[in-house]
Amino acid sequence: LYYVELKNNYIKLFKFNIIGIILFTGMILAGHTSLVLGTIFSLFVLEVFYKNNRFSLGRALSRIFVLFGLIAVVFISFFDMKNNVFNNREMIAQGVYFALASRDTYNQFRWEAISDKPIGGYGFIHKTAPITIKLRTSENNRFAESFGVIDSGYVDLLIKFGYLGTALYLYFWISVVFPVLLRPEKYHAIQLGMAGYLMQYFLVNYTWSVFTFSHGLIPAFIAV
Repeated sequence: LYYVELKNNYIKLFKFNIIGIILFTGMILAGHTSLVLGTIFSLFVLEVFYKNNRFSLGRALSRIFVLFGLIAVVFISFFDMKNNVFNNREMIAQGVYFALASRDTYNQFRWEAISDKPIGGYGFIHKTAPITIKLRTSENNRFAESFGVIDSGYVDLLIKFGYLGTALYLYFWISVVFPVLLRPEKYHAIQLGMAGYLMQYFLVNYTWSVFTFSHGLIPAFIAV
């Protein structure tokens, strides 16, 4: 919303930067890295690829060139930061990054359940339902006590709706978001901003179930 106000010249760049620092600090303190990265990604796409509500390839190429130059300077200047980034990337590639590896462990029984009913899923099953008790592997772990999972969005979609239902459900959101991103000149700046906000859901949903829990659905429908 503040980015749209900046682009419409309702606020100055200085005020936008101050507000941005406060809001990003709040997200960082909240402890959800995916939200921080998703927001940065959305703002990056809006700033780099669009100008005056139009897609601009020349603007995108020039901004990306400058961005890679800045990243190179940061990595050269801060050796520890470069090592941390590459070490984390290597751990993710090898499947040993704790935040993701722990999700795989907790979701093992859910993937087994998905493989049993891959097309339509199970719907909304309570944790005390007989089928949940039968399939879960841990009774003393709050992350593995139910079919529903709040921090693995695509697993949660598949367990509820199966592959067919998940495809149809995500198609609905794609049909809302991407027409605005692909033909921005037909829409108002606020609509492009909201489409940019919703675009990050497809990334964040990998580690936080924003498409199936109220913390994601309420702001999503406000954006729609």
